[in-house]
Amino acid sequence: MTLIAAYLGFPQGIVLGASGATFGLLCAYAIIWPNREVLFMLVFPLKTKFFVLILMLMIVFSQGGQIAHMAHLGGILGAFFLMKVYRSWQSQSKQPTWSLSRYLQKRRFQRYQEEMNKRENAKKHVDELLEKISQHGMNSLSRAEKKFLNEASQKYFNE
Repeated sequence: MTLIAAYLGFPQGIVLGASGATFGLLCAYAIIWPNREVLFMLVFPLKTKFFVLILMLMIVFSQGGQIAHMAHLGGILGAFFLMKVYRSWQSQSKQPTWSLSRYLQKRRFQRYQEEMNKRENAKKHVDELLEKISQHGMNSLSRAEKKFLNEASQKYFNE
């Protein structure tokens, strides 16, 4: 901003230091937390959005001296545009990020569903075997069916 002003013929003071960046940080602070209060001149409580506006007006209407006012204004304007671009980029990229807790929660839920499916299938199979016993007797079951019936009764039906 200072270079543009100097090129256009507006006299500039010495450009030295990081005051433009400091003003930029103040502007970014006001954009992120516009309603927080700061003490203007260490006496008057003022919301940060108005504080930065007053600083900008002081810079625009101040004259003379060996101060590069355009560097301060450039810091504020640069931070303003950077924050607007960052906020628009941030709102567009609302893609879900990977999270260990979400992964573990999904995994626990999958295991729970698998267990419920096993219980449901076991219940159906037990019902089929009990129907077979009622029609043909206990000796009609194979060794594997007896083993399944015993395991299922211990695992699922002892609650």
